[in-house]
Order: sequence, then C-alpha cells, then structure tokens
Amino acid sequence: MSDDYKLIYPIKSFKDALDDNVRYDGRKFNAYRPLTITTGSFTNAKGSSCVKIGNTNIACGVRAEFAKPNPGSPSKGYVVSNVDMSFLSTSAKPKLRMTSDMINSLIYNILVDQSVIKLEQLCIQRKKLVWVLFIDIICLEIDGGLLSTAMIACIAALKDLKLPKVIYDTDTDKIEIGDDFQKLSLGRSPTLSTYSIFEEKVLMDPSAEEEHIAHSQVAIGVVNDSIGLFIKSGGEPVHIDQLNSCIVDAARRDVEVTSIINTVTNDT
Repeated sequence: MSDDYKLIYPIKSFKDALDDNVRYDGRKFNAYRPLTITTGSFTNAKGSSCVKIGNTNIACGVRAEFAKPNPGSPSKGYVVSNVDMSFLSTSAKPKLRMTSDMINSLIYNILVDQSVIKLEQLCIQRKKLVWVLFIDIICLEIDGGLLSTAMIACIAALKDLKLPKVIYDTDTDKIEIGDDFQKLSLGRSPTLSTYSIFEEKVLMDPSAEEEHIAHSQVAIGVVNDSIGLFIKSGGEPVHIDQLNSCIVDAARRDVEVTSIINTVTNDT
C-alpha cells in the first residue's frame, strides 16, 4: 500500500489493511510493542525513569523539597505532578484525544486518590515539616499509548525514589539530614492498557495513527484482577464482547508490566 494512497484515503486504506489482518506496523491485532524501562537516569532527581513503548518515549523525574503541612492535614505531605510536552517539535505532536492537563489530572488522581502514594509517609514532623514530591513527566516522543506509558514511568520513578532520613528538633526547629535513605511503601497502582476499536476489530496498544483513525478508544486500569480505572473516548459504542476481551487482556498485561517494573527496580 503506497504512502500516497494512505494520505488520500486514510480511513479506507486503514480498513483495507485491517480486513487483510494487517496493521500498518506489521503487528497482529493482539500484539504489544516492546517495553523498555530504565531507572536512575537523572542525578538531580531523587528518583527517575525512562520508559519506551514502541516509539513513545517518556522520562519521569521526582524531586523532593521541604514544606509546612496544611493545617487541615497536619500529618500529610504533598504531591505535585506535571506533564510537559514542550520538548516535542510541532511536527512531532500527534492529534491527541486528551490534553496534557487531562492526563496530568488522571495521573494525580491515580497516585493520590487511589492511595498509591500514602501522603502520611511524607510527614517528617506533624504540624511542622513534610515532604513535597514534584513529579515531572516529560514527553520526548509520542506514538500512541501516552497515558499508559506515562503511568508506568511514574511508578518506576517512584519505586526508584530514595528520601534521606530527616530529624526535626521541635525545641530549636533545626533540621538534620542523615546519611541513610529510605524508599516509600507504595500502594498497588493499576496498569493502564489502551485499545483502539475500529468496527468489529480491537487493536491492542495502538499507535498514534491507529488512535486517531479508530472509532473509539478505551483505556482500562487493572490492579489485582479488579478494574481501577475505565476511560472511553470516541462516539461509537463498544460491544460487551469487545469490552470483555479488553478486560481479560488488561488483567494479563497488569501482571506482565508489574513484574517488569519490580525486576527493574529490585522491588520484590
């Protein structure tokens, strides 16, 4: 199939390819792109990771600073997340179904509202001193699966995070930073799996082009065989059998990705 034909008839050429059981990148409908995770990439961060799924490449760094707690939550620290797409050239930015603010809000809700990060762990001295975690998610390349990749990068960076032990003197307000470091005890995070649906066909881990052309998009977050997050975009309905196949696959993917993250971060 020529590039000119795909350019002039994008939907027809896409349908023709799927009718021949072929995706543009040669994968089967149920095939995922390679996943690679590295940690400890940034020396100026307390925890960091780089995650690549296919051509989607995302880096995540976690910085930590001191702050006074909110009077209404004197034993809780803070989490501030940010999704940055400024490193992408204009030509490299695909048409996304969600803005960076929407993605950032979803990630924050997963991390905090679903207690992946327990804010009480960030308390150094009640009413006096807590940690603020700044989680910077930097999009270097985007070719589909942005939310899935960003979430994996966040979890890998948080598992890589090491905070120094801090002693706070309540009499003098003196802060002493020790030489020992400790990791956070994270709650279980849902692994997000993305699916594009075009007519009767379900494409797992779609590329940006597949996401754009497909009638509907589904993202499912599974943790311990339970659905922790469900997002659907696009106007076409999703049939129950399609949804069930996505849920079964998302549960399998959760086990696979969690194992890879734990292996890379030495978290057993």
